[in-house]
This record gives sequence, C-alpha cells and structure tokens, in this order.
Amino acid sequence: MAESLPTALPQDVRDEAEATGLRLAACVRHTLQVVIGNNPTAHTVSKDIALDGVIAKRIVRMTRQGITGAEAVTRAPSAENLRVFADRCAKSLSPLDLDALRDAIGRFESLIRRAGASKGELTSLLRTPQQPAGPSSQPRLLLRRETDNTIRALDDADTDANPWAHWSGLNILASDADLDALLALSSPRVMCFSGTPANDLFERSSDAWLPRAFEQLCDICAKLAPQLSARNRTLLLRPHARHVLSDVARCASFLRDVVRPMHWPVALALDPLAMLEDDMQVSAIFHITRTFETLGPMCSCVLLPLPRGEGGSRRSRETGEGSLSMVIQSLIDRFVPPHIPLIFDAV
Repeated sequence: MAESLPTALPQDVRDEAEATGLRLAACVRHTLQVVIGNNPTAHTVSKDIALDGVIAKRIVRMTRQGITGAEAVTRAPSAENLRVFADRCAKSLSPLDLDALRDAIGRFESLIRRAGASKGELTSLLRTPQQPAGPSSQPRLLLRRETDNTIRALDDADTDANPWAHWSGLNILASDADLDALLALSSPRVMCFSGTPANDLFERSSDAWLPRAFEQLCDICAKLAPQLSARNRTLLLRPHARHVLSDVARCASFLRDVVRPMHWPVALALDPLAMLEDDMQVSAIFHITRTFETLGPMCSCVLLPLPRGEGGSRRSRETGEGSLSMVIQSLIDRFVPPHIPLIFDAV
C-alpha cells in the first residue's frame, strides 16, 4: 500500500517555504531585471531567454510584487526548469548574483524533498488551509538604543530594569577584540557589528568580503557559543556594507548554512540602511526590498534611524524620511513577523 501524504504541513516547514519562496522570487526577479529589464512579460521571457511559454509564464507570475513566499513556491516552475533558466541567464549575471540564484534554486529543491515527493504535492499542501490561530493582541515591540548603549522599550521608564539588549561597538574581527567584555554585558542579548579585518571599523576594504574573513567570524562564533549558552544569552550580529556580513546572500548563508545547523545562540540584527553603500542610494528601494524579502523572515530584530525631531541622526534625515521611510514600513509589514521588534537607533 502506498504511503499516504500528510494532509497539512508542519508550521516549521511552512515557515521554511515562506522564507525560501521570498528568496527565490527575489533572485529570479533580479535576474529578469538584469537580463530583460523592468516589467518583463511571459512573451519577452520566452523570446529573450528561449524558454517554453508555460515556463516563462510561471516565472513571471512568481515574481509579481506583493506575493507571499508560499505563493512564489506554488507558482514557480520545477527546480529543473529553474536551473535551465539560470544556465541561460548565466552570462548576463555577476558571479555573486548567479551563485545566489543557484543557491536559492537548490534550497527550493531541498524544500520539495522535505515536504513530499514532488512540487505538485508541496503546492497542494501549501494551499491546504491552516486552522486559524486567532488574532494576536500583542503589538510589535518598539525599542530604542539609549545613550548608555542599553536597548530598552520606548515606554520603559525603569532604567534599573534589565534591558532587552546591550549594544557594543566592538569589532569582533579585530586582533585585539576583547570578547570577555562582550560576554560581561548583563542582558539576555548582546549586539555588535559582524566586523572587519581592516584597521578602521568603517574602512572600505575588500578583505572583509574574502572567505577567510567569513571563516574567522565563524570561528569566533564557535568559540563564543558555549559561553553564550552557559549565560543564556544571544549574540546579535549587525550587518554593514563594509563588514563581513555585508549583503543579503552572505547574511542568509551565514544563518542557514552555519548558525542553524550548529545551533549557536547567534542571530541577525537587520539594519537595512547600513547595508547600502553610497553608490547604491540611486537604487535604494530595489536593494532594501530585496533585503527584506529574504532577511525579513529570518532576522531577530530590525534597526531603524530615529525620525527627525526625536534625536534622529544625519542618516535618518537623509534616508529615513519621505517615500523611502514609507517603503520600509510597508516592507516591515509584509516580510517581518509581528513578534520581531523594531529598534530605533540615534547613531
């Protein structure tokens, strides 16, 4: 007798499908923009990339703005057809973009194997309604980094209470980094930048993006993990365009391929504006959208500049107001789960 398929997906598989679909859609959407341009149609995808019309139609449908990760998974063609798509676009993509696309397809295929024997079965399971969990009465937690580098709730008047987290300006990749000082901070979470091998914390150095810097960060996390666990603490790493965790692909790979398999008490403090270099400001909305699509469901908190008039920094005055601010709020609503807090940072 054939083994019967489950009638509903476990929540952790649904969560994985959501994150996998968002990342896959972001990578495919970016590929289409590079190869064809904005607003591609099934006809242009079929003609310019030499794909079957049905496959081209599925690719366009899975990249429409506003769809969920689960919808992207159900609309996508098979992993085999997506690999054909990647191969035919390879010459137009940078090595980093091509690796990100192929990695996203690989994760899509792994999700299919985990959930069932075929993509059709996964699609059916994702379309099976879940039992409603009921509306949540818990609003999103709003926090603020204080002048003493504690991170507390906006309405927390008790400065003697244990803070939600502590911020440290430590460069943990520096040769003289005082990791004991990081561990000595008395809160459930400690936050710092992912760091750079460069002499200055914000120096633009390609050394931060080399494999050995990534390996150094992994070695440090492996060293800190048992001590963090013994203290019941979590290390929150804040990405930056000039640090080892500099972009979407590197952050996602670090969390999925290293942190989660090793069960380290390490998480991502997502700072979308810090991941933009000056030459990326022209297309800031594209980059920030891609950041939230992939990392929004994976992060443990989101850092934002304080609004102007509330102690906000120059960064908030340049990028935190107006249309971009509205886009960021919309992306948070769409891609960041409601239990993930927002941290307003005045620096």
